[in-house]
Amino acid sequence: TAIVAGTRSRRGRQSLPLATLTEASQRTQPAIELAGLESQPRAELEGRLRRAAETRRLYLEMLNSWASGQAGEAMGLATQLASSSASPARDLKAVIAPWLRRGKALQSRQMWEQARSEYLMAASFSPRDIEANLGLADACRMLGEEQRSEQHYQRVLEEDGQHLLASLGLADLRQRQGRAEEAVALLETIENSHPGSFPLLVNLGFGQMQLAQGSDAELEQRLSRARVLFQRAAALEPRRPEARAGLGETYYRMGQLDRALEELDRALL
Repeated sequence: TAIVAGTRSRRGRQSLPLATLTEASQRTQPAIELAGLESQPRAELEGRLRRAAETRRLYLEMLNSWASGQAGEAMGLATQLASSSASPARDLKAVIAPWLRRGKALQSRQMWEQARSEYLMAASFSPRDIEANLGLADACRMLGEEQRSEQHYQRVLEEDGQHLLASLGLADLRQRQGRAEEAVALLETIENSHPGSFPLLVNLGFGQMQLAQGSDAELEQRLSRARVLFQRAAALEPRRPEARAGLGETYYRMGQLDRALEELDRALL
């Protein structure tokens, strides 16, 4: 159906209306022949095809409801789709895209309450969408709603355990809550997946410095780790001051005052 609709558009003909698409999707002629398969794999494939057909039906009904202004019915169908589709976030992406765009625009202007409202609408249609939950988590964090913010960050990490922005946001939240050790542990779990991330290296470096206390051996281990992290960050972004400032503080705490002054001068430059 998609190929036919695309061909009509390229030839300058009118696109198929949603009602026609709905009718075209209810074909009785199978696209592939399963008769030659053994009973068990055939039954599994037939089940998958039935579920796919049901997903397609729900999706087209939702679009029809949306086009006719029946928002409540559309939301109910989106909820059904989220529970029946094999990939609900993918299937609902086109529907929630306008709210995501508005949310990002408001977020860039630091209008956090308005951005939260847009992301909340997107998440109400697609509860597992990564962008919607990340936007909600960031907005709630900036508005001081820490519990809700953590819930949405966790939802992103349930979908993608190595998500960089969600991990950074959740680590910042835990730092604010005085849970520095948990913040460092979280960032260390994603370090190998994002070796070229300047914010990750800098935040992890400052986290190690914050935990650099206790016995001489632990102090030396933490400071040495922080120094390596700041050096890697400085190599990635030599003209940004954060890593140089971190190196300066690290060398100061290690008693290497000349090197500390050198790095702080670089940071100021």
